[in-house]
Amino acid sequence: MTLNDPDQVAFQDVEYVGIAICLSRLHGEHQHVGFLYKPDGSDPLLCHLAWHQKLDSEPARSFPSWNSPGSKWFWSQLGLDAINKKYLAAALVQISANKNTVPYGFDAHPPCFDENGVILPQPDGNGLTCATFVVETYRSQGFQLVIETSWPSRPEDERWRDEIIAILENSNPEATEHIEALKRNPTSTRIRPDEVAAATQQEQLPVSYDDCRERAAEICQFLTDNRLEATD
Repeated sequence: MTLNDPDQVAFQDVEYVGIAICLSRLHGEHQHVGFLYKPDGSDPLLCHLAWHQKLDSEPARSFPSWNSPGSKWFWSQLGLDAINKKYLAAALVQISANKNTVPYGFDAHPPCFDENGVILPQPDGNGLTCATFVVETYRSQGFQLVIETSWPSRPEDERWRDEIIAILENSNPEATEHIEALKRNPTSTRIRPDEVAAATQQEQLPVSYDDCRERAAEICQFLTDNRLEATD
């Protein structure tokens, strides 16, 4: 497992596109993940699904714009070869330029983006998380990042789902129909941000749960160990 501290290995060193991860602003022990990319070789940006209908593409900085305690971005290169990383970075330029309003949800019906990087309509109550945004961006370029059926169902993920719905109800009261549809949908298997980050570091795709769980645990431990640095 390799995660770079941007104070030591600059964001600018990313080869076209990499993965970035930090502790979540919503859940102190959970993570938030997104892409670090350089459009046409210019200054690096962070593209991530920040929340419901809030797909951000912003200048890369060590601390997120919301700057919660302990939330510092760390990053790594992708396992893809240089040519495919270049294509993926170009796809992120398109997705960001379209200013897509991406619904936050626990299930999606792929494909989620068309060939021009436009979000495709999803059934009521469906959408993406920060982690599945990474998965579906890969899919839009013809890559299956993970084998979704290999992921286990975990009780703590169902609790996380309930927490997310409660936060949505408080922060996005105008999204009543979407929230009610989320409640009606059956509980889905969750692919976590640390697991997605671990999967993107591997050269052989697609990645199963067993292929990435040890590396994901290392990423979690790394973020925990570096929490104090992020609160300076």
